[in-house]
Amino acid sequence: MIAAGIVLYNPQIGRLLENITAITPQVDLLVLVDNGSSNIIEVQKALNTLEAKCVLIENDKNKGIACALNQLMDFARNNGAIWVLTLDQDSVCPSNLIESLSQYSNLDNIGIICPVIRDRSFGIFNPKHSSVINELNVCITSASLTNVEAWYVVGGFDDTMFIDGVDTDFCLTLREHGYRIVQCNGVELIHEIGHSSKIVTLFGRRQVVFNHSAIRYFYMCRNIIYNNRKHPGYRPSPMRGLLTIGFRWLLTILFEKKRMKKTILMVKGVIEGFRVPINYQQNS
Repeated sequence: MIAAGIVLYNPQIGRLLENITAITPQVDLLVLVDNGSSNIIEVQKALNTLEAKCVLIENDKNKGIACALNQLMDFARNNGAIWVLTLDQDSVCPSNLIESLSQYSNLDNIGIICPVIRDRSFGIFNPKHSSVINELNVCITSASLTNVEAWYVVGGFDDTMFIDGVDTDFCLTLREHGYRIVQCNGVELIHEIGHSSKIVTLFGRRQVVFNHSAIRYFYMCRNIIYNNRKHPGYRPSPMRGLLTIGFRWLLTILFEKKRMKKTILMVKGVIEGFRVPINYQQNS
């Protein structure tokens, strides 16, 4: 049984319905977890117009992407799902996505099967290989077909992270437990980093300026340090992570607004990243 899951937070209703309509013919179950959306009434009304059956789990506040992903994975597992496709609320999948990914589900030690990800503005995330499949170190959550048993064995997504780096941590945890992440090169998902992101040229190279909120930068910096501490065999040292954060801060100072607020929260994020206890969750 294959299920799909989408985490919602103030979704654009039209795009969400397009997303649901594209995926429901391909799966046996669709689970939606709403993280305290301000437009939850509109979401409920929109879902009532659909012929496709889906389950909506409503959180009274934003519990973070990791917690919501664990909720939908747990629900799917308890209802017999063996694989779960996780999707962003605004990523519309192609009609052959599940068919293309699931043909590799019988390979040994598969934790995740993912497609090629092409951003609407910034191109391909992971390079597309000439081979039908290739192994990756990490992949993004959107359009990842995840082995439910593997998710359970490694203890799920680390909900101490809230947002940013959650997918990286989960992939590295899977690999530390001997699972593989495989990219299927025969299918692509169109994805968006963010509507406010843009490309700039710095030091002769194209760079992505995210234009995230200050609190989002807090978690980004916190979780870079946290991930590097948690996965020393797979990530550079936390001190190397500081270089990544420093470069991200430089882009923020040069090209974004609310620089001081973002700088303060980036510093706080770094401090928190070094202080927070590491969550080594695992199920037997």
